[in-house]
Amino acid sequence: MLDDESSLMWHIKPWWNRILLLVVPRQRPVIIIAHQVAGEKSVVGGSIYEPTGVVEREVVHAREVVPGSKVPRGRIYRMSPVELDELRRQLKELTEKGWIRPSNSPYGAPVLFVPKKGGTLRMCIDHKGLNAITIKNGEPRPRIDDLLDRVQGCRYFTKIDLKSGYHQIAIRPEDQHKTAFQTRYGLYEFVVMPFGLCNAPGTFQHAMNMIFHDYLDKFIVVYLDDILLFSRTVEEHAEHLKTVLGLLRQHQYKVNLEKREFGRTKILYLGHEISADGLRPDDAKVASIRDWPRPQTVTEVRSFLGMTGYYRPFVKNYSTIASPLIDLTQRQPTAAPGSIDFVVKYEQMLQQAVEHIRKSQDAMIASENKHRRPSNFQVGDRVWVKSSELGQEMGISRKLMPQYFGPWEILDIVGDQPDGPSYVIRIPAHLRTYPVFHASKLAPFAATEQFPSRRSMLPPTMDGEVDIDQIVEHQMMPVPRPSRTGRPPKPRMQYRVSFRHHLDPKEDRWFTREELMRTAPQVIAGYERERKGKMPAE
Repeated sequence: MLDDESSLMWHIKPWWNRILLLVVPRQRPVIIIAHQVAGEKSVVGGSIYEPTGVVEREVVHAREVVPGSKVPRGRIYRMSPVELDELRRQLKELTEKGWIRPSNSPYGAPVLFVPKKGGTLRMCIDHKGLNAITIKNGEPRPRIDDLLDRVQGCRYFTKIDLKSGYHQIAIRPEDQHKTAFQTRYGLYEFVVMPFGLCNAPGTFQHAMNMIFHDYLDKFIVVYLDDILLFSRTVEEHAEHLKTVLGLLRQHQYKVNLEKREFGRTKILYLGHEISADGLRPDDAKVASIRDWPRPQTVTEVRSFLGMTGYYRPFVKNYSTIASPLIDLTQRQPTAAPGSIDFVVKYEQMLQQAVEHIRKSQDAMIASENKHRRPSNFQVGDRVWVKSSELGQEMGISRKLMPQYFGPWEILDIVGDQPDGPSYVIRIPAHLRTYPVFHASKLAPFAATEQFPSRRSMLPPTMDGEVDIDQIVEHQMMPVPRPSRTGRPPKPRMQYRVSFRHHLDPKEDRWFTREELMRTAPQVIAGYERERKGKMPAE
């Protein structure tokens, strides 16, 4: 029985003929799983405190650097007033939790913010310099297909996620100064493992393997902080859950209640939907395969094969179907490159292979389409485009980029699929991306004040000014001499342009005046005023 003092608030959910109780007491929050078995009641407890401080554990994170390496030190990025307020708040929160402290380290990584789904900002630290000189460890991570093989024949599943899992592992004291990061308000260093370190996943996987070593592959699989329990009966599942939560509580790991899923008969884990009926790919992955544009280069063919190859167990006769594409990636194809036979043969083989792969996935596509809603975009509407569709034009990891860019105008509608056609979008010319996007890659635009003080997140003008930082220099393009007598052609001006988030001058690009006038006329106007010594117009 639960005493009244420990059950301040509780929620009851039906769990077949049993009861799942989530109890939040006044003093010590615990998870309570109650199920009726032969007239008896068993109670399972696991700590769900908000993680704070540093817990002494056997596993700590070490950072070994290459001897003689230059100490990396970045620069402080500019931030908007809203970002500075968020920076001050997060620094205070992390300091109060005991996860960071002021530092005088010679190291110093830059800090930047990226938006989260809920409209809040996530603080990210760019440890690229530190990772480059770090000696990589050899801690292996489990194969996802091996993990998924263990769940076959099971009916009940629970997924547990740890709250700030990386921050629950300490950094070796002599390595803490290497995690230092620079801010407007001073230099700080981590005493717990932050995100972004190259060896952090291996350390975390090692810690989880040590805790659950005796039960791995029996009723639990762990991939980093994604913990999956699987059982054949309800009674078994309750006992398994009791064991796992007991181990987490014993080692003082805290569970994230917002992301936990208890006692499901169908669950999404590592890109696969798992149920008693077996495995199937995630609908989002099916959509990406179906919407993949036709490959035009060897690199694009390899990318397409890499994506489809991961789901080859779900495609009948995959090797036979994909063999023409695989032949295209070989160094010595059967036909001589540059010959007419080569062009004709491989054009046919490429088209045939792509069509066969897509036809082999009809069942997957049909299942995915059941969950789609019709698209209502019209010509002239302005929409956001997923940043993943635009490549890495910003020069930083996609994980650090905004989720969407735009808004840009719809110029035309292509296709008539019931699950949403594709659209021709007016994207800035300097984004060298094919301008056709499926409806699933777009989001409707509506005027909003969500990012009123962050210039890089303001709805950009149609000339792409938000993407361009500044014009660095200009020069006259060389003019070839005319082959005949007559007036020589007029010299053309070209400009060297830098982009936001591009730190390396080698990433600057040259554009003609005509190209920039089509995509960024305001940038040219400002540069010309500055050249002539004129003040900006009020």
